[in-house]
Amino acid sequence: MSRIMVNGAFCIEGAFSFSSDYDPASNPPLMKIEGTLSSRAGYLPDIRRLENERYLLDGVYVYREGYGSEEDEIVYYFTAKSFAVANRLQEVKTVDVQG
Repeated sequence: MSRIMVNGAFCIEGAFSFSSDYDPASNPPLMKIEGTLSSRAGYLPDIRRLENERYLLDGVYVYREGYGSEEDEIVYYFTAKSFAVANRLQEVKTVDVQG
C-alpha cells in the first residue's frame, strides 16, 4: 500500500497500477491508458487524478467498481488521459554483464 493523493485534494492508503498501449504508426503514439486502484478508504465517488511518489495519472475516468462481500477493499477500474513518471524512475539502470 502507498499514500495516494486523490484529485490533488486528499490522501488515502491504497495501491494503483496501470498499463499503456502504443501504436507507433499514430502521432502521438500513445493510444490507451488503463488501470486499477484498490483501497479500503471507503467509497470515492469522483476520481479524476491519482498521484503517489512514483506516478501521476490525470484525466482519470472510472468505468467499473468491484466490491467483495467479505472485504472492505473497493477496486476501481479506470482509463486515464495522461501519465507522468518520477524523475528518479526515468533514469535507465543497466547491468554490465561480462562473459
